[in-house]
Amino acid sequence: MSITSAQPDANGTIHTATGQCCFLCGRELHDPAVFWMGATAEVYLHADCVPDLAVRMFRDVHEIRNPEYYGRRGLR
Repeated sequence: MSITSAQPDANGTIHTATGQCCFLCGRELHDPAVFWMGATAEVYLHADCVPDLAVRMFRDVHEIRNPEYYGRRGLR
């Protein structure tokens, strides 16, 4: 994970969010923003969208690891 900026990093690389859209809400981004580079894609997020996405991801992991909990409660 990294924070975007129009300024070059220590390697001289610029990671800017300008012209990108937030992965979660779809709105236009400006620096600074959160930037992740995976094996197949780059993900850009508003700082305010990161906690919401993290909570949703943790819930999904909990559901996968505890299918009986969600099945008993009719949540699946």
